[in-house]
Amino acid sequence: SIPAPLEPGLLFLGAIAVACLAGYVYTGRYGLLIPGCVLSSLWLGATLIELVPAWPGSLDGATFFALLGTSFFAIYLVDRARTGRRRIWPILVGVGLLVFAVLVALSGFLPEVTVGSLFIVVPGLVLLAVYFWRRMYPLLIPACYIIAFALVIPMLESIPEGTGVEVFQILAILLSAVGVGSLAIYLIDRLYTRASNWWPLVPALVGLVGGALLGFAAWGMGLTAAQWELIGVIASSLWPLGLIVLGAWLVFRWARRVRRTPEQPAPPDEG
Repeated sequence: SIPAPLEPGLLFLGAIAVACLAGYVYTGRYGLLIPGCVLSSLWLGATLIELVPAWPGSLDGATFFALLGTSFFAIYLVDRARTGRRRIWPILVGVGLLVFAVLVALSGFLPEVTVGSLFIVVPGLVLLAVYFWRRMYPLLIPACYIIAFALVIPMLESIPEGTGVEVFQILAILLSAVGVGSLAIYLIDRLYTRASNWWPLVPALVGLVGGALLGFAAWGMGLTAAQWELIGVIASSLWPLGLIVLGAWLVFRWARRVRRTPEQPAPPDEG
């Protein structure tokens, strides 16, 4: 059999890569450096996969994407050394491919639900990183929602079927994800930029309250009459305590307002 590096397809791929790199060295054109580095990494990855007969798990695909990501770091370094320019996009692409390679490697050893969540959460983390880097508020919104929905995927997969309350549970989880994502948008932007964009508080309130109500409804459908009676006894015992707490809070607010109100000077004597 023909050795892997000498197979016609790999030889052709390697020849194109060498030609592109030679053209870049001779002309200095950036458009030749990119395919030269990328095709070189593809040739090296395909050769390694052919040479190693058995890869454990998904390490063959992970190695392939890791080499592809490394090629973009090479693009940045070679261009920086030759021209002194700082093009950031190869770094971003390289980091994204390396993270993807790690996820592919983990996919052979972790449950599918966990890997699916990781694949979804990575774009959200990338958008969040760019937001912190450039302070681009439009990127914060999808970042928080993507991360929130990625985190609830295992919860959605764990919902048992045939109980009759699956719809309430799914809607409760999804609404809660909307609420948590919206609250994260407000808090992150407030703490990082001191901005006062209050609109995320509206979907946060709707999502969290709606999710709590639907979750309580789903939970209540599985209770017996005796359990509901016990809940009623507990609620009837606690509502006076709630009134006491509310009254104490109102008195505290009134006292603070009185303390902050400046005293009015006495009117002068007319006589």
